[in-house]
Amino acid sequence: MATNDPEVRGEPVRAWRGAHVHALDAIQRDAVDLAIWERVPAAELRAAIGQTDLGGVEFLRFEAPADRVAEELRCAFLEAGIAGDGAALAEDAQLLACAFARTLGIGDVAVRLEHVAGDACRRFHADYVAARLITTYSGPGTQWLDAEAAARHEAGIAPRAAEIRQLRAGDVGIFKGRRWPGSTGIVHRSPPIQASGAARLLLVIDPAGS
Repeated sequence: MATNDPEVRGEPVRAWRGAHVHALDAIQRDAVDLAIWERVPAAELRAAIGQTDLGGVEFLRFEAPADRVAEELRCAFLEAGIAGDGAALAEDAQLLACAFARTLGIGDVAVRLEHVAGDACRRFHADYVAARLITTYSGPGTQWLDAEAAARHEAGIAPRAAEIRQLRAGDVGIFKGRRWPGSTGIVHRSPPIQASGAARLLLVIDPAGS
């Protein structure tokens, strides 16, 4: 659902949602701390994700110009001996890298493709970057708190289950971090999954050098 109201669905965190990639551009607005592209990945990408076995690789990490991310990721797949055709996944990562770079007005990005099977980063926190793009290709999406719940968390009061927001698999979010001028950053976490036996395939993109 696209909207022009940054306080959507009762979320005082000032989140902006839209069904097109340009929804991510809203992160440049002072009134927006989290821009979400609500998308359903194409069938080709979903198939590629299902066929790519990252079980033996904790993460792939590199820095590159945004328009060379696909090439770098395919090379990383080959070097890591990852089975499956990663072309569709690599092209999608480049699409997101270019959208992120265009929105922030940068050229180079830091990319991390991570296979998460445990409770990594399960504590709520705000990142020490200007902004970060996160999408979960498979498994439970990133969880985050609105401004009121985040303030209580900072005061030592754990959020109630009903206060924890969550992106869907496939959604793309740009989160303002602590280094964004005038913002304290979005408080978020990786969802606890170890007890469930679930796994996540996560793409994280930062400005290079972050």
